Amino acid sequence: MGTTAESFRELATRAYGYNKEEMAAHYHRQARLFEATEACNSAIIAAIAAYSAVQEITVKTAFCSYIIDERGGQGQGLDLAPENAIVEHLRLKGSILTEERGLVLGHGDFLYVVDPYDATIKSLKFLEILKVNQDEKIGNILSSSTIAQQWEEFTWAPAIVSGPVCSIAGVMDGNPVFTITLNIITGHLVLCFKKTAKILPVSQINIGADPLQTILEQGESIDFDCIPSDANQCITFAGGKGKERFTRTLEQSGIRNFVGDIPRDISPGPSRPHMLSRLCDINAGSIFCNGEPYTEFIQWCPYVSVANNLVLLESPSVSVEKSIFRKLRSEPFSVIRTQMLTGNSRNPDYSNEYLVMTDEQHGKPFLEKGWRRISFDPGWI
Repeated sequence: MGTTAESFRELATRAYGYNKEEMAAHYHRQARLFEATEACNSAIIAAIAAYSAVQEITVKTAFCSYIIDERGGQGQGLDLAPENAIVEHLRLKGSILTEERGLVLGHGDFLYVVDPYDATIKSLKFLEILKVNQDEKIGNILSSSTIAQQWEEFTWAPAIVSGPVCSIAGVMDGNPVFTITLNIITGHLVLCFKKTAKILPVSQINIGADPLQTILEQGESIDFDCIPSDANQCITFAGGKGKERFTRTLEQSGIRNFVGDIPRDISPGPSRPHMLSRLCDINAGSIFCNGEPYTEFIQWCPYVSVANNLVLLESPSVSVEKSIFRKLRSEPFSVIRTQMLTGNSRNPDYSNEYLVMTDEQHGKPFLEKGWRRISFDPGWI
């Protein structure tokens, strides 16, 4: 009998037949782990395909606007190329939820949550500043030895954290089990899976072999146990009235002293957890999500299992019954589709919802004010 998810399930059925429930449960967990591993490998290949697709389009195509679906939503060529590549690679592997296209129903109960290109507007402004030929391929621009330095001068350093990303998260049994972010500027892929976070240049990943195993064996571990005890900066996208509402919410929760200077839009949403790691040093004590679509912050969830001190907390302003994390475990994907795609600041039921990722020390004031700890347990990690 070959080693597949089906073979493990068959062993589980046999064990149940002999009333060996503990052994049966073990084989069932192995089957789910095997499926998650296969899904993760597929997502890595899809992310690299998206990266390649971005490199193949011209500057002119990157700026073109397209109608993406029956909802009449519009996107740029810079979004469309990686999204098409990801959907093509994953459509037979499970259901896909993308920020641009919506829900693409597939086989099985596995959900890929995709943000094909985050920081599109900033990237297009960057291309304008470079004043490159409209027929130049994006790949030729990215191959410049100074591209990371130019990006950092345009926005902020390090580019390995601030650069635009393609991201894919995998959801199984209502639990986000892995997340992948691929930095378009630097060409680094970050994998978070099975309590491990690794980073490796795409150029060192052979998709014809076992890309997941390559990253786990050759990738550099990312350390999240480094938040300074006196860190008081909250990283969020909120600006203007959004920033005022956000700050007021924290003050009403009695967390006034925790709020320092709040930078705006300094990192793509999916990769914001990297700002709490040793990949950068900006004295950040926490990252907040307030207003972004769920397709962005669902990418944060697997990081909670990587570092023992990281916590993900949900504001008490949203009831437990309406929590997206509860619905992930109980509602069909088609039911929560709209909620996942709508930024919670634009959704009447979630207008006051906030999430914070921080460490145990900085999380205490939130927990004392009724913020809820979000945890994930797929049963086999």
